[in-house]
Amino acid sequence: MAIVYRHIRLDKNMPFYIGIGKTEKRAYQKKYRNNIWHSIINKTDYEVEILFDNISWEEACEKEKEFINLYGRIDLETGFLANQTDGGDGNNNLSIEKRKRISEANKGNKYGLGYKHTIEERKKISEGLKGKPNRSSAKFKKGHIPWSFGTKGVAKKNSGSFTKENPPKSVQVIDIINNKIYKTIRAAALDININEKTLHAMLKGRIKNKTNIRYANILL
Repeated sequence: MAIVYRHIRLDKNMPFYIGIGKTEKRAYQKKYRNNIWHSIINKTDYEVEILFDNISWEEACEKEKEFINLYGRIDLETGFLANQTDGGDGNNNLSIEKRKRISEANKGNKYGLGYKHTIEERKKISEGLKGKPNRSSAKFKKGHIPWSFGTKGVAKKNSGSFTKENPPKSVQVIDIINNKIYKTIRAAALDININEKTLHAMLKGRIKNKTNIRYANILL
């Protein structure tokens, strides 16, 4: 059996890598990643999201190819993924003609900045995810799903040593089941009776998130 996963960069709240593995462990590993992948995580924190699990390896390969083709690759200037192959076991690339077509379609929108899916693309993603086992139990209102499903909003990376004169910035989080907003991670941790550091690590994607808490961006 196999899984399909994606990595989401939190500075832009957008996917930057699609991968597959025989176990969930692969989704959280930093070994054997390419230079583009490492250059991105050196700039921002990221979150791991399991798209499909308990599926066949062949189906996982097909899903990986579909998502890479949909989002496009940075190295080919067709999109915003760090992947350097077209997926499915690995070494197949797009044809020159198809690269040209995608390149022309993406001119003026380098690496997918500001990119919005067409209705047809959204429908294709939605149909591909229906009925498939996944780890997400999120329920969102219409119009609140930026990437078919997942988190909403941007979490900025704090830097420097925290002191009384230089406290950490509070980051709002949300219970995606009850739509309850918390002004800080600490408040959420106290409410659901979990260690604050553990919850923070889950939100950063360092360990598996077993809660319903996600980063939030309150839209006024």
